[in-house]
Amino acid sequence: MFTMVTDDVTPATILREGHLVRVLREAVRLGIPAIQAVQMVTINAAQLLEESRWIGSVSPGRAADILLVDNLDDFTMKMVISNGTIVAENGRLTTIIPSYDYPGWAIDSIHIARQSAEDFSIPAPGDESVEVRVIRLIPGMVYTKSERIRITPRNGSLHADPDRDLAKISIIYRHEAPIPEEHRRSTAFLTGLSLRPRIAIASTVAHDCHNLMVIGTDDESMALAANILRETGGGIAVVQDDGILARMPLPFGGLMSLKSVEDAAQEIEHVEEALKSAGCPHDSVEMTISLLGLIVLGELHLSNRGLVEFKDGKPPRFVDLIC
Repeated sequence: MFTMVTDDVTPATILREGHLVRVLREAVRLGIPAIQAVQMVTINAAQLLEESRWIGSVSPGRAADILLVDNLDDFTMKMVISNGTIVAENGRLTTIIPSYDYPGWAIDSIHIARQSAEDFSIPAPGDESVEVRVIRLIPGMVYTKSERIRITPRNGSLHADPDRDLAKISIIYRHEAPIPEEHRRSTAFLTGLSLRPRIAIASTVAHDCHNLMVIGTDDESMALAANILRETGGGIAVVQDDGILARMPLPFGGLMSLKSVEDAAQEIEHVEEALKSAGCPHDSVEMTISLLGLIVLGELHLSNRGLVEFKDGKPPRFVDLIC
């Protein structure tokens, strides 16, 4: 009764390797019998969802998209039948997918004011150095580590320090529902990305609340990246020295592209290249970044209401930035 899923997959991966079929091929490569692997992505899933009366098998009374493949090793699709119609053959669509006019509320989801550098400032409690909590990003992992570091204030504020691999991270509530002003944003510190000076990354793909997340090595760049996404209706943006290194608009809810998979794949690849040129050495790090606001994961994550610490054997709790 095992079921296989994909979870987060970039458009570039879908284009190069496929979506669920990529997982199916890997399962067979690792030794699972092909028919059993197919069960894991069809009827097992339908049964676990209690929907097997309607989907999950090619049998009377069921609705089914049917894939005709030429072998049971790499599952090369020769034909796709959907709703009784051949929609793809030999790797090409044989039907036209009509365009759709989405309602305004679906593509107008960034409800924030224009940002300034001051919005990302972290006031210092005094003139002496202070110990602060820092989120350590672990490349390719869903969890983080909670660390502590001392910061000496400058001009009354606590600043990012790229020489120490110390960036700021801010979560800004972007949805339409009104909330108290004190809960609208929170800013903390992040390490593990190795970003150079005057770099910022902004994204509205920030699981699970999908607020606006901004990471940067100076406040001006963070404001620039945030405002770019405010104007484009969401997505991912990477900026450096007042210029845009890469941008991927995601206007549908701030989460989905309205372009073809080929165009979307090219845009996410540009984002990944921009992050590399910005100093980050990790592959597909935008996936890891998107989890920094997911407060149900350990050990330390950021919400629009502040830092949340979640350690083994203990319930999650809000913790102060300054120790």
